[in-house]
Amino acid sequence: MPDRSDRFLTLPNLLSLSRMALVPYILYLFYQRRPECDRLGFILAIIAILTDIFDGYLARRLGQISSWGKLLDPVSDKVCIVGAAIVAVGLKGYPVGAMVLIILRDVAILLGGLYIVRTKGLVMVSDLWGKLTALILAGSILVYLINLELLKSPLLYLAMVMIFASSGHYLLRFRRAVSENPRGPRDPS
Repeated sequence: MPDRSDRFLTLPNLLSLSRMALVPYILYLFYQRRPECDRLGFILAIIAILTDIFDGYLARRLGQISSWGKLLDPVSDKVCIVGAAIVAVGLKGYPVGAMVLIILRDVAILLGGLYIVRTKGLVMVSDLWGKLTALILAGSILVYLINLELLKSPLLYLAMVMIFASSGHYLLRFRRAVSENPRGPRDPS
């Protein structure tokens, strides 16, 4: 029987996988440029956001925290956010600079995380900063996708602040993990 931390088929992991599986459908619907498709795309995006909220909660509540989940959850977040940002830029006027910052931040976090795994044997899990930033980024992109003019600027500005704040936070976590941890299974957060 595999160790709990190595289990792949758990309810929280299935939620993370379902979030990634929804991305092509959500993007396809928004590409249709029809109000009924935008509404359905919005509903699926809300479902994807809810899976992000519940996967970690269920993992803790059901005792199903796994190494796979620690990897799948942030990767799923990044796939959803970057995919939606690309569509929002192409179809709805989301600023290209914001999308570039999102992609740069996410690539840096992924590469930093891979480095920590390879050199220290640690899996850097998402924390409150990461989850809050993902939620605000998703909201910022979503208001562009559904053309909610009143919230576009405030959420975009808040998203940019969160990108810089969370990037600084992750940089400190990575530095701490590299400098303080010998190779071993500990979370540096």
